[in-house]
Amino acid sequence: MIQMKKTELLEKVEEHHRLVVALFLFLFFLIGTGIFSDYGMSYDETRNRNYGLETFELIVNGTTPGDRLALHRQTHGPAFEVALVLVEKGLGLEDLQHIYLMRHLLTFLLFCIAMGFFYLLCKHLFQSWKIGLLGIVFLAISPRIFAHAFFNSVDIAFLSLFIISIYTMVRFLDKKTLGAAFIHAVACALVIDIRIIGAVVPALTILFAIAELVKQRADKKAVRELGTSLTLYMASVAVLTVILWPFLWKDPIGNFVSAVLETSGDPITWRVFYLGEYLKATEIPWHFTPVWILISNPLLYIGLFLAGLVASAKCLLSHSKKCILSKRNTIIVLLWFFLPLAAAAVLTPTLWDAWRHFFFIYPAFLIIAVTGLLYLFKFINEKITGRMRRIAFAALIFIMAIGIIEPEYFMIHNHPYQHVYFNALAGKNMQEIKDNFEFEYFGTSYKDGLEYILENDSREIIRFGSQNWPGRQNLKIISKEGRERLRWEPLSYKGKKNENLDYFLSNFRWHYQEYSYPEYYSINVGGAKIMGVYKLK
Repeated sequence: MIQMKKTELLEKVEEHHRLVVALFLFLFFLIGTGIFSDYGMSYDETRNRNYGLETFELIVNGTTPGDRLALHRQTHGPAFEVALVLVEKGLGLEDLQHIYLMRHLLTFLLFCIAMGFFYLLCKHLFQSWKIGLLGIVFLAISPRIFAHAFFNSVDIAFLSLFIISIYTMVRFLDKKTLGAAFIHAVACALVIDIRIIGAVVPALTILFAIAELVKQRADKKAVRELGTSLTLYMASVAVLTVILWPFLWKDPIGNFVSAVLETSGDPITWRVFYLGEYLKATEIPWHFTPVWILISNPLLYIGLFLAGLVASAKCLLSHSKKCILSKRNTIIVLLWFFLPLAAAAVLTPTLWDAWRHFFFIYPAFLIIAVTGLLYLFKFINEKITGRMRRIAFAALIFIMAIGIIEPEYFMIHNHPYQHVYFNALAGKNMQEIKDNFEFEYFGTSYKDGLEYILENDSREIIRFGSQNWPGRQNLKIISKEGRERLRWEPLSYKGKKNENLDYFLSNFRWHYQEYSYPEYYSINVGGAKIMGVYKLK
């Protein structure tokens, strides 16, 4: 009887699997709507909004681009920033707190939409809705990505559109229709107009389409249909990319080439704290991004990823067609992950802020990890027999459970600082890790530091200084009443210490040692301090 009811339940779940997936995504979005106001402002948010505002003015009024637009025009496009400005204008938002909270919510909404597309992509690649659901569970329980999904309107928007563009690419290569070609072209134009490196998707599309043309060269009808679709696709990508990026309007080809060159050689002079040393951002070693990926993602995913690489290699080297992913899709996913890393190792672009510039390859990392999980299940099923098989399956499921619970616990316990997540490969404890790697580099913790001062200091005017820019910037995301009481002032005037300050705040970026001032308040993650508030008077 119990077995029968269990079977009936599984059949109902199978029958209504779309509802199950939709419910998961809806609950995920509900969680985001409940906590989005907890996150502070990151380093780039004011500059990103200004870029959107100036681009909007350029489009509407034809005004000359200002300095802020010039800063951005060659490193990334304005597509998502302009969309956020359109919502801001449409809703008539004027208070800074409301504006930036809206931006956080809509950035998270875009990520949720991308989660839906990631489900579709995994479902299509693995031909299983259950694996698709597992894929978005892995993506949801990714601490650093989760936190950035609220306050990082560039890298998360790029990750989101990259997922969508890869999904539409796979669908186009399968269908080869004009409709699929145009939809894919729209997705590609949008991803390019967020960051120029998005051009890798059209490059992959053309590469695989040409391979398909060569493969089917004997079928003139198939060649003609694919050739027509590919032509429409390339023309649409070119036109839409220019339309959506005002910087390209005057000189599309010349400015696009300029954008590519500028991206690969950003002249930023920041210092980057890596492996216990301060390095110039222009002199980062090739292993910077791979190491960051290894130390700041759940160990379960790392282990499954390595198993997935073994499975992928076996698939490509064997003549068998019984691969977990098809050979073509295996190559697509591997190129998605490794091509940008290889390009970075060869071209040595300017890098900083951990691996956020490479968030867009993380979905490929997860797909390889899911491949590894399926490979392990298949290995146990085929190579192990009897009682040992049951033990092996039980052990794998137990490891899976622990591997998912660990990052999930961190996310809940250390909210809203999930972006400070590290695994055991980074060090034996968080203090040791802080002594070797950048910690709370984006400065979102300043918000909580400022709000603590407001709650515990009743003076009408409170003067504070901060170690770096986000300390001042986070004034914008606290209440209007709070902004009226707080006054940011520089730490010194003309080389003389500012004696008027009541408090000093630091997120310890570029200064990982403790300060000698009397501590008023601090925020800790795993025993390591990420925010210090010091009372000067």
